[in-house]
Amino acid sequence: MVVGLYLHFAYCRTRCTYCDFNAYSEPDAVDEQRAYFEALLEDVRRTGAERAYTVRTLFCGGGTPSLIPATWMGELLEVCRTSFQLDPQAEITLEANPGTVDQSSLAALRQRGFNRLSLGVQSFQDELLERIGRIHDAQQAGQALDAARAAGFENVSLDLIYGLPGQSLADFQADLKRVGELRPEHLSAYALTVEPNTRLEAQIRLGEIAPPDPDLQADMADQLAPFLRPLGYRRYEISNWAQSGRACRHNLIYWRNRPYLGLGCGATSYTDGWRTRRILHPRYYAAALAQGRTPVIEHERLGLEGTLKDIITLALRTRRGLDLARLYRRYPVLPDRVEGFLDGLPRGLVRRQGSRIRLTGRGRNLANVVFVELLDTLLTSV
Repeated sequence: MVVGLYLHFAYCRTRCTYCDFNAYSEPDAVDEQRAYFEALLEDVRRTGAERAYTVRTLFCGGGTPSLIPATWMGELLEVCRTSFQLDPQAEITLEANPGTVDQSSLAALRQRGFNRLSLGVQSFQDELLERIGRIHDAQQAGQALDAARAAGFENVSLDLIYGLPGQSLADFQADLKRVGELRPEHLSAYALTVEPNTRLEAQIRLGEIAPPDPDLQADMADQLAPFLRPLGYRRYEISNWAQSGRACRHNLIYWRNRPYLGLGCGATSYTDGWRTRRILHPRYYAAALAQGRTPVIEHERLGLEGTLKDIITLALRTRRGLDLARLYRRYPVLPDRVEGFLDGLPRGLVRRQGSRIRLTGRGRNLANVVFVELLDTLLTSV
């Protein structure tokens, strides 16, 4: 089976105010960090022994994978190579916080096989970075990309968030200008969302900061295309822009609803129509593997409704869009209901070419509205 492989690293120096990922404060003792790492190695070995997998993409995310020594990461890649059939041309990505890398560490990672770097910059405004709990500053962000270039990375992605507490339209325009100066191959730009049980949600509830202004966020989103297109970036997914040939191959596996393995605490896999999830807490995950127990705690067989939901929402997030003819062939969806839905949409949200529908630029900004209405239409036809 051909898959993408995701490996989860659970620890961070500090937790950002907006973060609801499965991340934990970095342990004081290196032994605890190593125990988790050993568990991850064992998870890779066991999974590889269960079935023959060909890995086309490998993505190390978190948490903050760049906290892990390069020697350990090299060891991990070697175990992946012996446990799976790792494509010689595989895209191998490491997520990194700019405050945790330098040219020496990046050169060591590049030498060991990592060929793509994803830097969590979020903003180039020091005051905003401090407000959301990031451990780096704007200067370190630029230095990290320069160090990556010097270390031999030719495929670098930057993350930005817009709608941050106190962020102005001018602030975001300045961030985009800095992106233009640095010229990463890939840019992910996300609207800030307030997730339950985060420090940000508590700050807003207590009145310490104002919630994101959706109108201001929309104005910020409108800045992306006019700025990025002349620089050669193409929007290939709602929140992602890339230079030619530099779309994230790993994330395309998710958006195209193809099989993937997720190893590490809290990681999710999707194979043969089954979705599974591993133990959330790194200590309990490590203990299970050390004791020879399975780390998998959830199994879900996706029925027709769940499969349709994934196919539709994921496809419409991408530039490629949704092929209705293929959908009609594979699933019992009534075409007349879909046609009625499309005819009833406000103009300018969806573009149709033959049997394929795509969201327009305006439609991407209102994607959730389109998704909800289309899903209601399709699922009532099942």
